[in-house]
Amino acid sequence: MRIRCNLYDPTQVPHFREMYTKSYNRAIPYVIGIIGAFYTKHLQQTQFQFSSVAVKIFMFSAAVIGTHIMFIVPMLFVSSGHQYNVWEHVLYAPLHRLVWAVAMCNFIVVHNAGGYGVISSFLGCRLFAPLSRLCYGVYLTHVAIMLIELGSSHSSEYVTMIGLTQDIFGDLSMSLLVSFVLNLLLESPLDTFHKKLKRSILNHMEASKRTQVYPISAQVGIDSRRTYLKPTGILPRYKIDPEENQP
Repeated sequence: MRIRCNLYDPTQVPHFREMYTKSYNRAIPYVIGIIGAFYTKHLQQTQFQFSSVAVKIFMFSAAVIGTHIMFIVPMLFVSSGHQYNVWEHVLYAPLHRLVWAVAMCNFIVVHNAGGYGVISSFLGCRLFAPLSRLCYGVYLTHVAIMLIELGSSHSSEYVTMIGLTQDIFGDLSMSLLVSFVLNLLLESPLDTFHKKLKRSILNHMEASKRTQVYPISAQVGIDSRRTYLKPTGILPRYKIDPEENQP
């Protein structure tokens, strides 16, 4: 299968300029991710655990819905026997990001509140810890790498499955390399500096609280008002010395 691609300048494509780059069309996954993060934190604080039946239902539903919305439905749109229908695209454009974000949040929330057994053990492996630090860097750099690749092409390209696979893994490898360099040069040093600065500020505030001198009338824990004994209604008895009554 060969698909001719003339995307040499993405800014000249109306879909890229008027729909793909608009923030209001791409903000839904971010909002769903923030809601999922708060919900995950709440479940961890309450130590809530999903049952095994609920975990299986969530996992199956997320896998089926996510696969259909991102792979099967687009394949139906571009199939040779399918006729173009504008209402299909109108419904699919705003909903596919929402459904995909909910499916991903489903995986993450259940992974942190019950787990998927062997799958959670594999995903929680320490070997993935370095990759977790590079994910945000890949997110920031992959668009620039793709745009540079498209802008540097001076001729039309016939896309094949092998070439598409090479492009995907090439962009991913280049994004990981660039994010790794940025992590070493910027993110890690700035993170270390931020932690040290925060620690020094907190230590200085604690030291100033310990050495601060209050006036007597403003000392914490001391009441400036006089206190009197509560009357009991019983007169005290005094012992009379007989020598004092003698003339």
